[in-house]
Amino acid sequence: MLFFSRLRFQTKIVLGISLIMVLMAVSIAVPVSRIATRATITESRERGKVLAENLALQLVDSMLTLDFLRIKTMIDELRGTGDDIDYAFVLDAAGNVLAHTFEKGFPVELLAANSPEGPGAHIHQLDTGSGLIYDFAVPVVIADKRLGTVRLGLSLSRVRAEIRRLNLTLAGLFSAVLVVALALSSMFARRVTRRINLLKQYALEVVADNPSSKGASILAKSCWEIMHCGLSQCPAYGQPRLRCWQMPGTLCPNCAPVDSLGQKSCASCPVYLVNAGDEIQDLAEAFDYMTESLERREKQHEQDEEQLLYRALHDSLTGLANRALCLDRIAQANERAARKPESTFSVVFIDVDRFKVINDSLGHEAGDQVLREVAKRLLTCARRVDTVCRYGGDEFILVLEDVNPRETLRTVNRVRASLRNPMTIDTQWIHVEASYGIVYAPQQNCLPEDLLRNASIALHRAKLSGRDRIVAYRKGMHEAAIQTLGLQSDMRRGLDVNEFYMVYQPIFSLENNRLAGFEALIRWNHPLRGIVGPSEFIPMAEDTGFIYELGYFALNQACTDMVGLLLDLPAEDRLTISVNLSPRQLSRQGLADQIEQTLIATGLPPSALVLEITESSLMKYPEASAHILAKLKEKGVGIAIDDFGTGYSSMSALQKLPLDRLKVDMSFVSRINGSSQDREIVQAIITLAHSLNFKTVAEGIETEEQREALRDMRCDLGQGYLCARPMLLADVPQIIRQMVCAQGLPRAGPGVI
Repeated sequence: MLFFSRLRFQTKIVLGISLIMVLMAVSIAVPVSRIATRATITESRERGKVLAENLALQLVDSMLTLDFLRIKTMIDELRGTGDDIDYAFVLDAAGNVLAHTFEKGFPVELLAANSPEGPGAHIHQLDTGSGLIYDFAVPVVIADKRLGTVRLGLSLSRVRAEIRRLNLTLAGLFSAVLVVALALSSMFARRVTRRINLLKQYALEVVADNPSSKGASILAKSCWEIMHCGLSQCPAYGQPRLRCWQMPGTLCPNCAPVDSLGQKSCASCPVYLVNAGDEIQDLAEAFDYMTESLERREKQHEQDEEQLLYRALHDSLTGLANRALCLDRIAQANERAARKPESTFSVVFIDVDRFKVINDSLGHEAGDQVLREVAKRLLTCARRVDTVCRYGGDEFILVLEDVNPRETLRTVNRVRASLRNPMTIDTQWIHVEASYGIVYAPQQNCLPEDLLRNASIALHRAKLSGRDRIVAYRKGMHEAAIQTLGLQSDMRRGLDVNEFYMVYQPIFSLENNRLAGFEALIRWNHPLRGIVGPSEFIPMAEDTGFIYELGYFALNQACTDMVGLLLDLPAEDRLTISVNLSPRQLSRQGLADQIEQTLIATGLPPSALVLEITESSLMKYPEASAHILAKLKEKGVGIAIDDFGTGYSSMSALQKLPLDRLKVDMSFVSRINGSSQDREIVQAIITLAHSLNFKTVAEGIETEEQREALRDMRCDLGQGYLCARPMLLADVPQIIRQMVCAQGLPRAGPGVI
């Protein structure tokens, strides 16, 4: 205190104001640093947990379908979303690693030692030697069945580095505030000191001139409030707004009475009260400014917290609610339904059909614009009480509150109609369609994750049924999905242990009943379910991508089985072998080279192979199909359209395709004698084929009347139960020896359908 009392007045002001501002800065910086530190750590933990849980939800379908490539792609994409993600890997129920992003040298044994047990998410803090990490483990569960586990590592050292950067930033701001405080207080102190010194000088002069006056005594006590300017020198000082020190209603010693406002001044009065509010007002305004600044900072801090919370719960691209907020809204709806049984709601899972085509053709920026436009249209169709969220990628979710099934379907149809309206993206007109999976809630003992899973199952059914469809979840779909998962696993195992085999159905000439070739058909002898028909496992293989392995097996096995039998025949009796290609096989790059390598490896002449492709798959992308078929045709193989008449082929499209055969669908053949309309359709197909120099093949001939009718229409070839059912390879030599369609041909053997 003694030291402070000896300081100059100006220095006291500088130190006092600086100390006040420093204390204020410290009182703000320390809590802000602590809050920011806690928020950063909490945000990192919550972010890691949300990422792991969301990845677990996304992986349900992929693990159901055992799509390992999709699983690897998803964790690679997640790994690339942030520098703080050290690793991500997926385990199956047995603990086997399905996919991972470990870098070389990572201590994997440390994770094995900290493997979680029990349901729910687990968080561990691990020391890898190179730094600390948060390890998040979330089970992938469907219907209380654990499919596997997702493990995600989040770097704690990067979190601490972020905290250090934040503290350094606060320290920098603190230093800047201190420098500014010293500068401002110094400027303020110099100004105040100059005025006060001037006022003190005036005070001495006033006291010397009139020591007994009341004004002198007042001036002695508060010398900075008065000013002496001499008897007639006020204008020389240029001081505005002078007031007489006398109170209103009293007499000034040397002038007339003061008016009621106390504003009247006189040139002969030696003492005047100065309007010293300038300096006081400056000081008050400075403190008001500091108060307003603190309020602004506090308000900005609250806004920043609100912004962080908003970003944590909303999608950055569309502004819709994200998965975390969606699950929270479903949980709230579940709780309301538990309290009020009459309160019902629905969850609608929406997936934009063929969105990948938009990204591949127009670019990801155009894809983002499409997603934003879809989000706007969903918001337009929803009510204020409903929740619209973007679940991820091209998937959206509607949580419809207080609705019954009829109102839900009305809303979904409104969304469907809105999305069908074309949208303009970068001068391009784009038509968007979507598939919809609906689950009506509440459902007994169903968590939010279970409702989303059921809606996803219904969405998957909608996609399988042809796109742009609406499917509501029904009891038994979940069990069917589990059964499908088991069947998918069995397919891969069955191919490894030779449970799949080929059967061959003869194809005859309708003109002379002579054998013309065979169609190769794949069958599956399941160890528990027996013979599984292709109508059950082919769509599943097509959906999961297993059709590539299965299709290659069928092609290679058919060529291997038939090469010896066909090559032993005379040149004039050479037969053909027809093999079916799926749409996914047709669209895969390198198909022509694969077929050529198979022909070379087996020794089958290219002219003996006929590839059958369904009409619907060709007409979906006719120009691309024509390009692929031209490459196959260059290899010397024949091309046939299967199930002709069930699609929407045009004459111009058929002319562009390098075809050899049209196969009339068996649905027309079965009604050829009972329906004149079907008879005319078959006749038109045969006439069209002959005009384009194509051969025609009739499928499903079961009666002699059907064969005679087709022969009269000049159909070239036929196949069906009338001549022979599909047969095992061991029965093929017998029919080759006969070479004709006649009674007594081999029927279906054991295990043949």
